[in-house]
Order: sequence, then structure tokens, then C-alpha cells
Amino acid sequence: MKALVIPDVHLKPYMFKEAAEWMRKGVADRAVCLMDIPDDWNREYDIELYAQTFDAAISFAKEFPDTLWCYGNHDLCYLWNERESGYSRAAAYTVRNKLEELKEALPAGNQIRYIQRIDDVLFCHGGILQAFVEENVKNTDSVDQTIAEINTMGPEQLWCSASPIWYRPQYHQETMYEEDSLLQVVGHTPVEKIYRSTNVISCDVFSTYRDGHPIGTQKYPVIDTVEKILWKEVRIAIIVGATLSVINGLRIFAQYKNLQLACTVGLSITVTVILSKSIGCLLPLLAKKLKLDPAIMAAPLITTIVDILSVLVYFNIATVIMGI
Repeated sequence: MKALVIPDVHLKPYMFKEAAEWMRKGVADRAVCLMDIPDDWNREYDIELYAQTFDAAISFAKEFPDTLWCYGNHDLCYLWNERESGYSRAAAYTVRNKLEELKEALPAGNQIRYIQRIDDVLFCHGGILQAFVEENVKNTDSVDQTIAEINTMGPEQLWCSASPIWYRPQYHQETMYEEDSLLQVVGHTPVEKIYRSTNVISCDVFSTYRDGHPIGTQKYPVIDTVEKILWKEVRIAIIVGATLSVINGLRIFAQYKNLQLACTVGLSITVTVILSKSIGCLLPLLAKKLKLDPAIMAAPLITTIVDILSVLVYFNIATVIMGI
């Protein structure tokens, strides 16, 4: 799945219009907004601009109802009555009402959250620290359970510099949550261009200096979440396939003293394992893409396809190596 990311907004209604144009062109399957919709330099009394920006967000939500929304610190400061740079007492009533309108515009089950997940990609405003999870989350049996618990937290846990709302991985070198297996896409900290460091993609490229000049490239990243999953599965398959290949190759050579046969079987095992992992990963994703029940890609279908391909792989490799 390809996800178009709308970074920190900060009273720029045109961002939703531009994002809508990209979505209509089919550049992504769905969108994710990292919010921080209100507040910008010297705009605290421009109530009309606050309303226009939220109205643009609401229109976008109605046109693309499967868009995921992640609270930012500037959104939450109005809901939690916390003071933040740029906080507008004059616009507070408008912001709270418009946030409620945005919530009501979303379909059932699609709530604004602190953290959203698509496949093995996590989207949040600041970034999720491993230390924050270890210190604050009780149920860490799975990624989904961890995210679900964080999404129930309030200002007591989240209004701090180490939380997923506030953390700035661009300035620190602390270990991020599940660095080896999950990708994180964050905003919050203005950057000149979209870039990746460890497992974090930073994309707040629309924020401006006090004089209104843009800090970054003002581009919308498109994140391929399937590519991340497939590469992880292929890496696992290569390790497993290579291990089985070496073990069985040595066993066959020791038993039959036939190097060609050992190489044929070993290489066939490696290719078959990689194929099976890739097919098992891609078929359910394909079903989801076609708006079908992923359950139709159950084990019998996958096993049948893999069995057929395994036979073809073995005989083709045997033909090349053994000349039969």
C-alpha cells in the first residue's frame, strides 16, 4: 500500500487541496495526516484562517474517508488546556469546535489517534522511543497491543518531551521503538528535506520561519508500506533458505558424494523458501488491494501455488546444473 503523508499543517489550508489533487491522480492508496492543524507565527488572531484550515481538513476527510489522522501537540494543547507556542486564546473556541467536526466527519472505527499503523509502518507526530514504551506500557506482547495502550493515554503520560507527541529523534540518538522491524514516519520537527535516519522518516517540510519563508521543500512523501513488509520477509527467507540449503547440501554430498546433486537440492531449497515467503506475504495484500477478504488466500491456495512453483524450480535448476 502507498500512503501519502500530509505533514504538519499549521494554518495552510492549501495543503489539503494539493493533497486531494495528488490522491485523485492515484499516486497513493490512502492518506495519513500528521495534523498540527492550528497555529502559526503571528496568526493567533486570524480566526477566519483557523476556520478555513479546519474546513479544508474536514472536506478532505469526507472525500477520502479512510485517511488516518494523528494528533499533534498543537491540536492537543486546545483539548487538554495546555499552553504551547503559538497557542491562540482567541481561536481556542473555534479550534475545539472544529476538531469535534473533524471527528464527526470520520467514519465509524476511524478515530483520530496518537499513533496509526499501516502494515509495518507507524505514523505519529513526534516519534516512539523504546524507553517510553518500556517505562509506560504494561502490555507489550505485540505491536498492536502496545499502540492500543498508548492511544488510550492522556496528558499525564504524553505531555512530556519523551512521548510520541513531543519527542524529536532528529536531535537525539536514543533507541527508537522496534528499530529493526518497524518504520516510523514523523513530523513535529521542521526539516529542510524529507530524510530517513535509522527507522525514522522525518517529513515536516512545510513549516516556516517567523517571516513566513518555508524551511523545507514543501513536498508530500509517499510511503510504500508493502515494500517494507516484503523486504523483511525476503531477508528472513534468505537466512532460513541458506541455512537449510547448507545443511541439506552437506548431508547429500556426504551420503552420495555427488556435488551436482547437493548443489541442485541446496539451491532449490533456497529459492523455494524465498518464493513461499514472498507469495505468503503478497497474496493477502493483493486480496486486500482488490477489496477482497484476505482469508480467501488461505493456506491451501498458497500451498498449492508454492508446490507447483517448487517442482518447476527444482527441475529447471537440475536442468542447468546436472544437464538433465
